[in-house]
Amino acid sequence: MKRKVDENGNALVRICKECSNVIGSYRYCRYCGAKAKAAEYVPYEETIQLVYGPPPIERKHTCSVCGYSWKKRLMADRERFCPKCGGKVVIEETGGN
Repeated sequence: MKRKVDENGNALVRICKECSNVIGSYRYCRYCGAKAKAAEYVPYEETIQLVYGPPPIERKHTCSVCGYSWKKRLMADRERFCPKCGGKVVIEETGGN
């Protein structure tokens, strides 16, 4: 399938007239179910998507069974068990940004 371009050579993307989400080459909109015939082409704009959430925090994990410890720097930390023995972990925040 050839890519559509406008008179200036800029790439065009197909969006739904009902909900304004990108349809692409699909027959129906994935978000509202409208037929692609109700779509229109608009200039494609490459933008950077920002992710909002807590900043990465350094945490020290210490196993309450074997004493093994390690540090991780993540936004959301779901590590609750020791990788060595499977015991419960005590988590201590050691630093911020």
